Amino acid sequence: MLFLFVLSSFFVIIRTVQNYQTDFTTIFTTNRLPWNGSVLDYRMMPYVGNGHVATVVFSDFIYMNGLYNGDN
Repeated sequence: MLFLFVLSSFFVIIRTVQNYQTDFTTIFTTNRLPWNGSVLDYRMMPYVGNGHVATVVFSDFIYMNGLYNGDN
């Protein structure tokens, strides 16, 4: 099943994954990662951080609060 969302003149295709029923309303469980063809779709992966330093699960990117590159 595919959903198509229109967001300010560009299209984003989102695929649904199977969700397993749990007793908790705040837990989402699946046995698949969000793939876009043969590439892992990092837009759907969660950010893990402590409010100052964060990363996306399974990515090479690190985000840091207050770290800027450039003249300003």
